[in-house]
Amino acid sequence: MRAALYLRSSKDRSDVSIDAQRRELVTLAHSRNLSVAAEFADAVQSGSTEDRPAFRDLAVAIKNKQRGWAHLLVLDTSRIARGRFIAQAFKRECAKHGVQILYAKLPETDPISTVILESVFEAIDEVHSLMSREKGLAGMAENVRQGFRAGGRAPHGYRLEHTPTGAVRDGKPVTKSQLRLAGGHETVRQYLTARAAGTP
Repeated sequence: MRAALYLRSSKDRSDVSIDAQRRELVTLAHSRNLSVAAEFADAVQSGSTEDRPAFRDLAVAIKNKQRGWAHLLVLDTSRIARGRFIAQAFKRECAKHGVQILYAKLPETDPISTVILESVFEAIDEVHSLMSREKGLAGMAENVRQGFRAGGRAPHGYRLEHTPTGAVRDGKPVTKSQLRLAGGHETVRQYLTARAAGTP
């Protein structure tokens, strides 16, 4: 009776931490008389993609007949994925290779109700991801409208000037940046002028 843990924290600062997930899953393991044999953890990784280091390692381990565990403990459905296609494909692989997924935050019900509940939660997870993306893009667009940089480093010939917003996060002031001319901008001007004139 051995199990593996999968832990994932997102870029959302209010998301549950890896340590908090681990504590809850270890408690779940003890309640089921399971010993923890392996752990896969993705810190600050989006659930909207499969391109996560530990998630990829987990997918490989599931196919290994010598993995030494038959249960996978996860906090909730959103830890696995924020997209229904990814979640359902992953669950099929688990079932195919004899791995049972146990969620700490899903109530225990009969098999039929479990299918319905998981589907509902997976749909909610995907909606949350889509809404977060829209809010993020809207915030970036508003920053640009106000003359602030949407992110990234300053291009050659410019520097970033940081302006405090008045907000504080993790004890540090939150700032927004704007581009300002810096050394080398004349070279950039000459280059762009030449390109506009058709110089190869």
